[in-house]
Amino acid sequence: GRPVLVYSHGQGGNMDMGTYFLRQLASHGFVVVSVEHQDGSASTGDPKNPRPFSLTRGQAGVQRRAEELAAVADGLAGSGSLAARLGGDPSQIFVGGHSYGGPTAIL
Repeated sequence: GRPVLVYSHGQGGNMDMGTYFLRQLASHGFVVVSVEHQDGSASTGDPKNPRPFSLTRGQAGVQRRAEELAAVADGLAGSGSLAARLGGDPSQIFVGGHSYGGPTAIL
């Protein structure tokens, strides 16, 4: 199977952001899974958002995003291996991201 990348979009983005980059990776043999984060990060200007990005109020948002990324990676490798059904190798699942997705992937 092929290596699998679980991708985290940046702040103000969504799972479709960076499609040009992700398609390029796929053309080189990666299975690419792009996560749509549930934190409303495409519109965090709303102070009522439960997990907005904030440099002054801590990083609860990035922690939650990291949990979402890990849940997707675990789901790909889990029972029945969705990664394998997609042509990927469940032992070669990697996480990565762009901008705010970078620290999300590091956690």
